[in-house]
Amino acid sequence: MNGAVELTFAFDNSWRMGRERQLRSTGSTIARFRGDRPAVQAAQAPSLLDLLFAFSIVVYPANAAIGLDVLGEARSEPYILINLFLSPLAAVHLYRRGLRTERLLLLFATAFLAAVAISIIANFSSILGNQLKGRSGLSRLLSTTMVPMFGFYFAYLVYFYSTAAFRTLLAAPLFWGAVLVVAVGDVELVSWKVDAVYNIFLQASGVIHALMRRGHFIIGRIQSVTYEASNFGMYAIFTLPWLWAFANQRSSALRRLACWALFLNLLALSFLSGRTSLVGVLPVVLLIPYLRLFLVARGGAYQGLHHALMACYLVLSIAPLIAVALYQNEIAAAAIASDNISNVSRFGTMAIQINEFLTSPAFGIGMGQYPFKVTQLFPSWADTWEFQKWITDPDASFFPSFSLYSRILAELGAVGYAVWLFFCTLLLGKVAATAHRFYLQHGAFPYIGAAIICGFFGLQFSGWVIASYKIPYIWLVLGLAVAYIKSPPAMESKRPERRLDLEAARRHFPVSPRRPMEVA
Repeated sequence: MNGAVELTFAFDNSWRMGRERQLRSTGSTIARFRGDRPAVQAAQAPSLLDLLFAFSIVVYPANAAIGLDVLGEARSEPYILINLFLSPLAAVHLYRRGLRTERLLLLFATAFLAAVAISIIANFSSILGNQLKGRSGLSRLLSTTMVPMFGFYFAYLVYFYSTAAFRTLLAAPLFWGAVLVVAVGDVELVSWKVDAVYNIFLQASGVIHALMRRGHFIIGRIQSVTYEASNFGMYAIFTLPWLWAFANQRSSALRRLACWALFLNLLALSFLSGRTSLVGVLPVVLLIPYLRLFLVARGGAYQGLHHALMACYLVLSIAPLIAVALYQNEIAAAAIASDNISNVSRFGTMAIQINEFLTSPAFGIGMGQYPFKVTQLFPSWADTWEFQKWITDPDASFFPSFSLYSRILAELGAVGYAVWLFFCTLLLGKVAATAHRFYLQHGAFPYIGAAIICGFFGLQFSGWVIASYKIPYIWLVLGLAVAYIKSPPAMESKRPERRLDLEAARRHFPVSPRRPMEVA
């Protein structure tokens, strides 16, 4: 009998020790995820590559601050130059940190490149024959295709760092980037009224614009560290929802106050930067109250608001293209009546792209080939000095595009635009569903999810002035979206929870020894 009792207590002791090891293991796993243990913190401390990625997020608004002509369309984006040069080291770094594929992003990239390939096959002979202003159709094809390929790579970087260290390597850089942009914008605003500040700012901006070889200081239009007011408007459209989200998350009172101050300051500056802000800022800001209702709704109310949200997104994606195709002359007359040459020229490029789509509706005219068809489809009402300069001056812009969506339609046709719209709509719907599910499970409003949803709509409002695939907001939104779908708590949670207390766990789950087995 004593042997049986000893066996029983040995079993109980073994079970108890196993339970404690399990608790310790669980605590270690949780601590490793939260970064509580010093050894884990040291192992997961940001490396130099991580910090350089974060730096690229801080400085990405400084469009055209540096340039490298060999990169074509991507020559003047700091975030592209930094991450492109670091890409070989980053690939090894990501592999050692645990390379994780992202199915939706991979499918999006594959489908988009397939649409590009189909368009190339359909227009191969004309692409080889295109020549204009010293540029060939083949060189344009290669340089233009490389931009979205890098964009998907950058979106993956955003996804990777969002799931690994969102607050350190994305949220914090976004905040400090906003501090930089708003501070310079405030100085620019003061310079309009104070001569001493104006002279200093004019000299400083003159040096920067000379390095960029384009742009100039304009009184009455806020540009800050971006080289154009339209870029400042796009920055405000993307950043305002994030400042709102940061301001509403649980943190120190000083940090929340700083976020609200930046939000209000950037909102005020955005109304002084031109038409881009006027088109996009107000709709995105007004979307926030709708999301406050939508993401906490239940049952039929949630379904109705969800359908309305998705329908609105689809309408914004398709209706403007149809309107330009059907009412081109009427819109052109309104642009001419505005007595603004820039309005006429910008709409002229959009109209030409829609006309190019109508000539090749299925597969478009080929990636990067839009400029070669301008002279053939040039509308008479668009005969402005800007267009003439684009056509005749070899040093002028090579027929810039002012609408990404009409450009996709022109160069990749209905197939390419359908791929783009399908995946963007799919990601938007999944982000909305994930954010709603987060609220139901945790009872906390999904501010980060709401900011990402605003990002999708911000791209719709600013997409009519986005020049090309190089704009960082496209890839930031895509990368943040797939990361949020995969792991919302990693982005929504405010701070690491307290470490697991083994003694508290034992009190909550008391382990009592079993009674000895009776032996007959």
